[in-house]
Amino acid sequence: MVVDTPTFAEIRALELLGEPDAPDEFEDVNGHVSITGHLATHERASWAWIEALGLHSPRIASRTGIMDLEHHLRYLAEMRTGARLAVHLRWLGRSNRVVHGMTFALDLDDEVLVSTLEFTSAHVDLIERRAVPFDDDVAERLDTRIAEDERGWPAPVCGVMGVSRR
Repeated sequence: MVVDTPTFAEIRALELLGEPDAPDEFEDVNGHVSITGHLATHERASWAWIEALGLHSPRIASRTGIMDLEHHLRYLAEMRTGARLAVHLRWLGRSNRVVHGMTFALDLDDEVLVSTLEFTSAHVDLIERRAVPFDDDVAERLDTRIAEDERGWPAPVCGVMGVSRR
């Protein structure tokens, strides 16, 4: 159930997580960025949302953090090493323990969407190694961001991921 992809301008209006590079070591035998390079591009930029929600090292000292549960990586255009990239974020929903979102990697030179990474991540107790409810401050920030990210265009989700409202 993949929907049409948003335009370059629509994605640029989302929160910018970062402008990571695609170094030469990301290149595969076909001469473009490898699978792990695409994942690394999204992952390196994603630390910004963890920081923005307050789920970084001070929180980890209090025994909670974020762990990814599922990813859906979709390739839409070729990514080459050395390209100027930007990664943007759109929040899609949350339950009391899990958040659902999507990052968009853009090639700034060609003004094209090169890949998306849809994800679900759980808020976890790092000692017990189990999902726990978001703290009220984090839940409030997430709710605000999810509401802000309601757009006039549907997110190009895979159709099989999301969060349960329990």
